[in-house]
Amino acid sequence: QLASTIRNLGKIDEAREMLRAEYEREPRGPLHDAAAAFYALALVSAGEAERAASIALHALAPHLPRYTRSVTGYAREIADGHA
Repeated sequence: QLASTIRNLGKIDEAREMLRAEYEREPRGPLHDAAAAFYALALVSAGEAERAASIALHALAPHLPRYTRSVTGYAREIADGHA
């Protein structure tokens, strides 16, 4: 919540680094998807929309009833710069 407030105050780099650390801290933790969502928002604010989309899709994919593998593949393509 603090990082999101910092982002809303215009301190994009600080928020991005806080959220990156949380996102990377516990990849299988119960709050990982929430961290991914807010990290993606910070990345968009920092002008990194493609990276943000990739992270958001990776977080979303396991929750989809269908097309999990396809969405994960598209997320990888975006991250690799092939989208």
